[in-house]
Amino acid sequence: MKIEKSIVVNTPIDHAWKVFVTDFNDAHEWMASVYNSYERPEGGGRVCNLSTKENGLRADETITRSDATNHVFAFTVHAQNAGALPVKENHNTITMKKLGEHTTEVVWTAEPKPTTAGKFLSLLLKVGLGKVFGEVLEEFKYYAETGKPHPKKIQAMEKVT
Repeated sequence: MKIEKSIVVNTPIDHAWKVFVTDFNDAHEWMASVYNSYERPEGGGRVCNLSTKENGLRADETITRSDATNHVFAFTVHAQNAGALPVKENHNTITMKKLGEHTTEVVWTAEPKPTTAGKFLSLLLKVGLGKVFGEVLEEFKYYAETGKPHPKKIQAMEKVT
């Protein structure tokens, strides 16, 4: 299964790269679904807490490629404390293309690997994950352009406090 979403961000490519890749461990600053994020203890990736619970849902993300020259970044996500999720892992590739001095196209290509049960839900899974990745790109765009979290992120954090 392959899902592709793209967005045009009104910011220079170097800034877009900094926000998404250089500051990879700081996803909690702009991503509404991430309560907290930090560098993996072993390095080479990050952990995103998707819940405020101590043993809540987490995404363990391993960086598999980081090419600043060609603006290609890839990482694989494994859910932890997820129960019976229909996806074993998800390989993501972020490609950035300079469209102008202050304009960057960001393409998110996801290749989720469904579980056996997930294969029966593949159409629903594709639609649902496509919606999620589109929302994350919108939140990224807002943060990269304004330096402030998207209103959805602010709303999510207000529910926590």
